[in-house]
Amino acid sequence: MPRRSDAEAVADWLAGLDPPRRPLVDALRSAILAAGPTLSERIKWNAPSYHRDGIDLGAMNLREPQSLRLVVVYPHGAPTDRFGLLEGDWPDRRIMGFTSPEDIATKSPALSQVIADWLARA
Repeated sequence: MPRRSDAEAVADWLAGLDPPRRPLVDALRSAILAAGPTLSERIKWNAPSYHRDGIDLGAMNLREPQSLRLVVVYPHGAPTDRFGLLEGDWPDRRIMGFTSPEDIATKSPALSQVIADWLARA
């Protein structure tokens, strides 16, 4: 049996997503891919995940029913939060939370900078 491509796996995962969550996931996917055009998308940790050359940027976390979180992984240690949006004090990761497509749009400039900073450090 041929191996599914990452794009096929993402499309299958999205097809199985509960319809009320889809606008939030679509908005975050679009913001991440626009901010990091060199990133690749796949399903890892049972959610859309982003990486460059196999080094994980992070993944969406859909555990909360009314929100969406992006767990950002920093292989070389997490930076200082310049935007007041990164939660947590783990040595190698931070979390950004989003509650609606409008919230994603509002936080998109900071998200873009978080991704740019990650790409510069990876």
